[in-house]
Parts: sequence; C-alpha cells; structure tokens
Amino acid sequence: MKSTLPTPPTRPAMRSARQVPVFYRVMLRWVDPALAAAGVLLAVGDPPRYLHTMTPHVAYHGGLQVLLDQLAGTYAMLAFNGAVVLRVAGDDLRVWDALELGILMCDLLHVGATARALGLGVFLSPAAWRFEDWVNVLSLAGLALTRASFLLRLGFPPEAKAKRL
Repeated sequence: MKSTLPTPPTRPAMRSARQVPVFYRVMLRWVDPALAAAGVLLAVGDPPRYLHTMTPHVAYHGGLQVLLDQLAGTYAMLAFNGAVVLRVAGDDLRVWDALELGILMCDLLHVGATARALGLGVFLSPAAWRFEDWVNVLSLAGLALTRASFLLRLGFPPEAKAKRL
C-alpha cells in the first residue's frame, strides 16, 4: 500500500518586483547591505576605529572584542538578509515587510544607543556632533525612515498599498 502525503497548497506570490519602487530596491538591496558589510569589516578589521566612530568616550581594549565580533555577526546577517533574502523572496511582499520591520526595530535601538553614547544634550545639538556622529546618525536615521516609508507604502503604486504583512 503506497501512501502519499498531500501537497501543501501554494499561495501565489505577490508581484513585488514590479510593485516595489526602484528607490526601495536600490536602498534596501544594495545600499543598506553595503553599509552593513562595511560595519562588519570595521568592527572586525579595525576595532579601535569602529569604537571611536560609535563613541569617543570608550577606549578600546581586548575585552571588548567579543562584543564587537558579535555585533559584526549581526551586521553580517543584516547584509545577507538585504542582499540575498530580499532577492530570493522576489515577489513576496510579506517577506519584505517582515524583514524590514525587524531591521527597523534594530535601527531604532541603534539610534537610541547612539543617543545614550553621545549624551542626550549632544544628540539633540547637531552643532556639537563630530563628523563620525553625522555619518552615523544620518545613515541610521535615513535608513530607518526609508524602512518606515516602505512599510507605509509611500511612493508605491495604488494597488500595492493594500497588500500588507
């Protein structure tokens, strides 16, 4: 007696390749993964510089390396998700939404960590920022706004706005 397992039903994928505006495809599949990969290289390859970029108030010592390596692992996962998973997901906006919502939470935690590292007074006074602070805050905030705009479907064709997570 031969038993066959039923084949799970397949859901048609949502056509995101045409629906996701070029701006989001470029930012979330190319720019964001490249910045995350740069973070990996800096955290592992030049830890004192990475730490100074994030906060000038903490001097690097070898005991911090495990944390920087773990952070680099997180950045590597973020780079992989943006560069590979979004391409594999192709037409499924549900995957895009889930991934970008998760990374948005990470972005917000990074912005909060930056505010704590700089001190709220300095964080709220851009005139007091170092060049590194400008690059860090603007890239984090810019990508967080890009993700939030994506999740809100800003700039999408009208028919894509109704399709949500």
